[in-house]
Amino acid sequence: MGASQGVSQDDDKVPKTFSELEAEMRSKFPDSRRRAVKHLVEIGTDDAWEWVLRALEDPLGQVADEAQLALPKLPDERRWKLLLGKEGLAHDDPWVRVRMAEVVGRTTQALDARKLLRALDPRDPVAARTLLRSLVQKAGGNGLTDVPRRWGNELRPCLTRRKEPWLRAEALAAWFALDPEEAGGSVLDGTRDKSGHVRAAALLCLTAQDTRGVAVDGAALREATRLIVDEDAHVRWVAVECLGRLGTKAALEVLIARLGVEPRERIERRVVERLQARSGLFHRRDPRPWRDWVRDLPPSGGPSRPAQPPENRGDSVAGTTRLPITSDRLAFLIDMSGSIWNVRDDGTRRKDEIDVIVHQTIDALPDGVRFNLVPFAGQPVLWQDDGLATASKRTRREARTWYDDLKLTGPGDFEGAVRRVLLDPEIDTLCVLTDGAPTGGRRWHLEMMMQLLLAETRFRPVTFDVVLVDASRAAERRWDVLCVGSGGELTSRTLKGR
Repeated sequence: MGASQGVSQDDDKVPKTFSELEAEMRSKFPDSRRRAVKHLVEIGTDDAWEWVLRALEDPLGQVADEAQLALPKLPDERRWKLLLGKEGLAHDDPWVRVRMAEVVGRTTQALDARKLLRALDPRDPVAARTLLRSLVQKAGGNGLTDVPRRWGNELRPCLTRRKEPWLRAEALAAWFALDPEEAGGSVLDGTRDKSGHVRAAALLCLTAQDTRGVAVDGAALREATRLIVDEDAHVRWVAVECLGRLGTKAALEVLIARLGVEPRERIERRVVERLQARSGLFHRRDPRPWRDWVRDLPPSGGPSRPAQPPENRGDSVAGTTRLPITSDRLAFLIDMSGSIWNVRDDGTRRKDEIDVIVHQTIDALPDGVRFNLVPFAGQPVLWQDDGLATASKRTRREARTWYDDLKLTGPGDFEGAVRRVLLDPEIDTLCVLTDGAPTGGRRWHLEMMMQLLLAETRFRPVTFDVVLVDASRAAERRWDVLCVGSGGELTSRTLKGR
C-alpha cells in the first residue's frame, strides 16, 4: 500500500556499533529506524533495550511494530515491573499503552495479575479492551501470579452500564474466560443488555460453554434462537455463527427457518454457508431441500462434514473485472497509495487495473444496495460522510464521477481506514482493493494487523472480501487469514508483465 517512505541503506550495510545505531534511530527514514531496532535487540544491553522501548512511540507502524514484536524477548524481570507502570501500561502516549497491553499477552514472563488489573483504566477503552484480551491469554498459559480470588470484583469497573459498550463486551468475555462459574449469571443477563456488543459477547460465551459440554438448560440454543431475530444485524450474525457451532438438529432447524425471511443479504448467505459446512451439501437458499436433509438427522446433528466450496456468490472477480458483491450494506476500501500509482517496467500502473475494477463494480451494483466508496492513502476519504448511499442510476453515476476526479496518494494506512469505516453501524461487509503491502499508519506488520482486526470485530462482525492486485504470494497468505476468519473471500489478480 505504497512505496517505501525512504531507505537509507541496504540491510547488510546497517551500522553495527551502538553509537551508529543510535544515529540510525534518529534517521528520517523509517526503514532505517526499523532495521536499527532489530540490531539493537541483538545487542541486548540495557541501553539498547532503552532505545527499543522508545521505538514504541514512533508514529510509523513499521518501526513501532518491530519494537513491539521484540519486547516479549526482553529478559529483565526488573524492567518488566517498570513496564507495568509509567514506562508502559501507564505511559503518556496512548499508542504505547495499547502496544504494551498487546505485548502482555505475548510475553513468556510471569506477570503479577493484580498489577495488570490496576493498569486496567476504563477511561482508556482501547488499551483496556486490549489488556483484557491479554489477561485471558496469560491466564490460559499459567502466566499470572497473585491471581485474585474473585475476578468479577476486579473487572466490575469495566462492566458498569455507563462504560463504552465495546469495553463492557470485552470485560464480560474476559470474566467468563477467567471464571465461567462466577460470571455465569452475568452472562445470561448480558444476552438482554441494551448494547448489541454485549448481547453478542454473552451469546458467544454461552456457546463456548455449550460446545465444551457443560451447558446449563440449553441456554446457548435458547438465547441464539431468540437473538437470531434481534434488531441489531451484527447480533443476528453472531447468532448464526453460534447456531452453526452448536450444530445440533434443533440449532440447524433454527438456521433453516431463517432462509427467506432474513432481511440482510450477507447474513442469509452466512446461513447457507454454515449449513453447507455442516452438511457437505450444495443446496442454496431454498429451505425445502434443507428441511428434507435435517429431518433425518439425530438430535446431536452429527459432526461437520469436510469443507466444501461455499455458496456460489455469483459475483466473484475470478475471470471478471469487478469486486464481489456479497452484501447489501457494504463499503469499498480502495488503496490509493504511492505504489498503486507507480509506472511499472512495462508502462502499466496498478491504478489502471484498479480503475477498471472500480468502474465495473459500481456499474454492477443492484438498485437498493446501500454502499460507500472509501479510497485511502495516509487518510481515508469517504464519498459519503453521513452514511451509505442507496444504489440507483443517479448515485452510481455520481460515485463514478467522484472517484475519477479524486487525486489521492501517499503511504497506505489500511487499518486506519478500517477503523474509520466501522464507525458506521450499518456496514457489514468491507470490499478491499489493494496491492497488499501497507507502509503508512500505526500498523504495518500484516500478521499482527490481521489478528487484531479479527479479535476486535468479534462482537461487531464484519466480512472482509479482498482483491489483491499484483501482490506477492506471502502477502496473499496473510490476507487470506483475514478473509477466512471473517467469512470473506480472497481473490488475486496478477498484472501482465510481473
